[in-house]
Amino acid sequence: MTETYLELHALDKELLFEAFTHAPLGMVLLGMNGKVVKTNSSFCQFTGYSNEEILQLGLSYLLYEEDDETLDSNYRKLVAGEVNAFQSEKRFVHKNGKVIWGSISAHKVSTSQSDYIIGQVVDITSTKQMEPEMERLKSQLESYMDYHLDPILMFDEKGILMKANSAFEEEFGWNPQELIGVSMRDVSFLADEKEEELKEKVLRGECVEGYETTINKKNGKALDVMITSFPFKDHQGIKNGIAVSFRDITDRKQAEELMIQSEKLSIAGQLSAAIAHEIRNPITSIKGFLKLLQNSNEKQLYYEIVESEIARIELILSELLSLAKPQKNNFKETDLRLTLKQCISLLDAEANMKSVQIDLKHESQLPIIHCDENQIKQVFINFMKNSFDAMPDGGSLLIEIENCMLTSCITIRFKDTGCGIPKEILSNIGQPFYTTKETGTGLGFMVSKNIIEGHSGTVHISSEVNVGTTIEIVLPCFSNIQ
Repeated sequence: MTETYLELHALDKELLFEAFTHAPLGMVLLGMNGKVVKTNSSFCQFTGYSNEEILQLGLSYLLYEEDDETLDSNYRKLVAGEVNAFQSEKRFVHKNGKVIWGSISAHKVSTSQSDYIIGQVVDITSTKQMEPEMERLKSQLESYMDYHLDPILMFDEKGILMKANSAFEEEFGWNPQELIGVSMRDVSFLADEKEEELKEKVLRGECVEGYETTINKKNGKALDVMITSFPFKDHQGIKNGIAVSFRDITDRKQAEELMIQSEKLSIAGQLSAAIAHEIRNPITSIKGFLKLLQNSNEKQLYYEIVESEIARIELILSELLSLAKPQKNNFKETDLRLTLKQCISLLDAEANMKSVQIDLKHESQLPIIHCDENQIKQVFINFMKNSFDAMPDGGSLLIEIENCMLTSCITIRFKDTGCGIPKEILSNIGQPFYTTKETGTGLGFMVSKNIIEGHSGTVHISSEVNVGTTIEIVLPCFSNIQ
C-alpha cells in the first residue's frame, strides 16, 4: 500500500514537472525569499535568457527599474498573506536590450516541505505597442464625431448608447445625457414599420447604407433622413461598437417632389392638343342633338346620347386634372388593369392621331398591389407617350400584365414596334437631361424610375434598332411601401 502511494506521488510530481516545463505560457517558480527556483522554456524565450542565467541574475535584474519596485510591493503582500494572488502588467528588459511587456498572474502554493510563489507571464508587448496608436485613433474618431455636420450616435457592441455628437442634439432636440446608457431597442426614432428589423440588422453588425426613412424629432416633427450604420472592430476583427449616422435629405426629397410635379405638368401640356380634339367631337355632337331636341319626338334617345357624351368629357377632364394637380403620396390597394384602362382611355385620341394601335393583355386573375395610383398613372402615361414618339409613322403598342406567384410580383411590359434605341445610347437612358427627342428634357424616364423604385419596384429597358423597345416594370404585390 505504501509503495503504491509513493509511486502515485512520484507520478504526480513528474506530471507537474512536465506541465511546468512545457507550458506554452512563461512560468516562474520563486521561493518565499524572492529568489528564482526554476523557469520554463517559454519564459526563457520571452526574456532571451537561459534558465541558468535567470537563476544567477534574479528576477529583479530582468524587470524595468520602475516596475521592479511595484512588483516587489505586491510580492511582499503575497508572502505576508495580505493577498491570495495578484495580477499586474510589467515591463521587462529583453537580453537584446529591448523593453517588452508581460502580464503577470501570481499566487501562493504550498507543499509538504515549503511554500512557493508561482507566476505566469503572458507576452502583451504587441498589444501595448498598439495602445498609443489606438488612443490616437480614438481621439481622431471623437474629434470626427464632435465636428461632423451629420448627427451621429455611437453604441457599444451590445447596443447601449455611449456617445452622441452635438449635431444630434441640434437636429433632433434630445440632450445626449437623456440617451446615454439607453439600449437601442428601447429608443423609438423611426416612423417606420421596419424599425425593429432595421435595429436587429444594426445590432448584428451588418452595414446599412442609404436607408431612407422618416424620424420623429423630440418636438414631434418628422424629418426625412438617410441612415448609414457600420460596426467598429478591434485588431482581431471582433465587433466592439456601432456607429449610426443620420443625414437630413429634406431638400433632396422636396427637389424630387418638385421634379415629379414638373414632369406631371409637362405631360399634361403635351396632352392638351389631343384632349382638345377629343373634347371637341362630343361637344359638336351635343350641340347638334340639342338643336334636334327642339323639333323631335325622339327626345329620350337624344338625351341618352348627350348624357353619354358629357360623361365622356368628364372622364377625360378628371383624368387630366388628377394627373396635373399636386398631391401627397396616397398608397392604397389598386387594380392595375383598371389603372391601365384609364390611361389608355386618356391617350386613345393621341394614339388614333398617330396611327398607333394599343392592345392590352392580362391574366384573368391578378393580385391587387399597394401603390400611389396617381404616381403609377404618371409612369404608365409617360412610357406610353414615349412609345408613341418612337412610332411617328404609326405602329402597335402591346401592354402585358403578368402575375409571378414565385416572386409575389406583378410585371407590366410596354412593347412597341418603333425605331428602337442604339446600344451605345441605351446605357445613358435615365440620366438627367439626356434625351433622344428634339424637345425632350430627359427627366421623364428618370422621374418614372424614381417613382417605381419608391414603390420597391424595378424598371428595365431593352431595345433593338428598327425592331422596337420593351420597358418592363416589376412591382411587388401587397408590398409595404414607405
